[in-house]
Amino acid sequence: MGRKKKPKLIIDEQGRAWDPDDFFLDSHGVEAPMRERLEKLREDGFTPEQVSIDIQERYRKYLERMAMSGKR
Repeated sequence: MGRKKKPKLIIDEQGRAWDPDDFFLDSHGVEAPMRERLEKLREDGFTPEQVSIDIQERYRKYLERMAMSGKR
């Protein structure tokens, strides 16, 4: 039986530490559905230029659909 490695911690300027894997759920095969992610970005007021380049076009189209349907 091998020993389990301690997770590598990140420490910021203020001395707070966290395991980066806690924030990368996709590394565990977990990812929020795209629609929920787009809804949350819209709710938080992000523009397409402010989101990841991977989903910019998809987000832009989502915002256009929402504008056409009259949802704010």
